[in-house]
Amino acid sequence: MRTALLAALVSAWGCGDGIVGPRADAPRHDGPIAAVVDPGPLHVRLTAPAGARDIGAMLVIEGPAIDSVRAPGLEMFETDESSSMRREVVIAGALPPDAPVLRVWVPHRGDQARYRVSLLQVAAEDFTLGDPEDYAVAIGR
Repeated sequence: MRTALLAALVSAWGCGDGIVGPRADAPRHDGPIAAVVDPGPLHVRLTAPAGARDIGAMLVIEGPAIDSVRAPGLEMFETDESSSMRREVVIAGALPPDAPVLRVWVPHRGDQARYRVSLLQVAAEDFTLGDPEDYAVAIGR
């Protein structure tokens, strides 16, 4: 069931016309990075509307030197286009209504303002697609 959802989400994602292209508002950082380096995970939190029973989501994480992305307790698929600056992922499973769904390992957590996350799509148990505007997604420590 989850594999079918992943396949459907990835297929729908691939059909989008420029939906995952580079964002004009990608983070910029011109100042020096703080002297104290704090490698480790940033957490992506997904807040769903009341009563939502979602089992899948497509997200894009952008920022410098992303080491890895993990989704504890969920199935995860990364597209082949992943790079150290941009990760595109599909997650499937019982998404918690207001909890971290991804861990993004970065070289300096204190510089989290340089990282952005976008929710492209969500899917329900019956494979219907939800409106991403009804959800909140954020990245932080």
